[in-house]
Amino acid sequence: MAWLRLSSGSGPSEVFALGADCIVLGRSHECDLILPDVLLSRRHAEIARGPLGFRLRDLGSLNGTFVNRHRIETTVLEDDDEVQIGKYRMTFLLRR
Repeated sequence: MAWLRLSSGSGPSEVFALGADCIVLGRSHECDLILPDVLLSRRHAEIARGPLGFRLRDLGSLNGTFVNRHRIETTVLEDDDEVQIGKYRMTFLLRR
């Protein structure tokens, strides 16, 4: 099991379990993880479980998806990677 620890800078962090094979992040109510921020696209990014681990992919967002402060299109996540989209900073955790 893997998790995202979310922090927006305006309160305590929350932990979101990545239980499904694919999680869509964005501001749309149709996303699996809804992040209300005008800088995010409706469907901003996705995290998919695959044979190499968990892959983060930007879904063509205008403002980008960042891992460890580098803009990415797609990357395999490693334990303790910092993911940033909009005002949200998330830590990818393979252990809790």
